Amino acid sequence: MDIAILFLIIALSLLVIMFYADIFPKCSLCNRVKTRACFKIHKTSGILPGYKGNISVCRKCSRLYNIYNLNDYIKVRNIRKKAEMNVNLDL
Repeated sequence: MDIAILFLIIALSLLVIMFYADIFPKCSLCNRVKTRACFKIHKTSGILPGYKGNISVCRKCSRLYNIYNLNDYIKVRNIRKKAEMNVNLDL
């Protein structure tokens, strides 16, 4: 009985470690780690494990930047990159 409980605890902990990025995604705009219920957009963009393989936008950022789908997020990301490049060139 004790070995079965130990095996169950180890299996559950391995599952949580494997799916941590899906259980607690990281917002691509504000870089905060929140629970899955706080996200409006959560898509897998590649086969990489962890946060690099997902595109996630939380509800707060989606309201702030008027993001309703993945295309809107890509537009906002490109605008932020261009603005950052302009700031770096001015310095």
